[in-house]
Amino acid sequence: MGLEPRATFAALFASISQHIEDLANQHKLRVVLLLDEAHLLPMQVLDQLHILLNFQRDSKPWLSIILVGLPELREILKRNVLQSLTGRIAIRVHLPPLDADQVKQYVRHRMTAAGCRREVFAEDGLLLISKATGGIMRRIDVLATRCLELAAQGKSNLVDVTVAEGAIRDCAEALL
Repeated sequence: MGLEPRATFAALFASISQHIEDLANQHKLRVVLLLDEAHLLPMQVLDQLHILLNFQRDSKPWLSIILVGLPELREILKRNVLQSLTGRIAIRVHLPPLDADQVKQYVRHRMTAAGCRREVFAEDGLLLISKATGGIMRRIDVLATRCLELAAQGKSNLVDVTVAEGAIRDCAEALL
């Protein structure tokens, strides 16, 4: 947010509240605070987030908080100490692992979005990627990227099962 650090939580809250109010007034916008990797946030931080959500003027909320994290976040938010925060979470979205067909669609979509106009991943390569990643998108991204790197190094135009096997060996720790 570009704010100066404060010595106390009260001073920090006042500073953040004023900043949100200034943004809302100047730009007539609703501020969105997106916290990625929220499952890694210290409990004291999560415990205080609900206070920011109380910040409203004229019955219009000026701040939305989006927590993005791994499945552990759901378990963390179930703790009694966080009831005040979880009671203010209006929408919850859980992305389950992708099945083999969805992995194929996902990888092909990512390739198209990157500007690729031809098939780069063979069916057997995609099937192995699906199996090795358990359908977890973050793992798919890591493994597919390594597959592309290995294919390029080997001057191959296609990511097949052989390339995918090499990538799986290289990415073993990231796939745990």
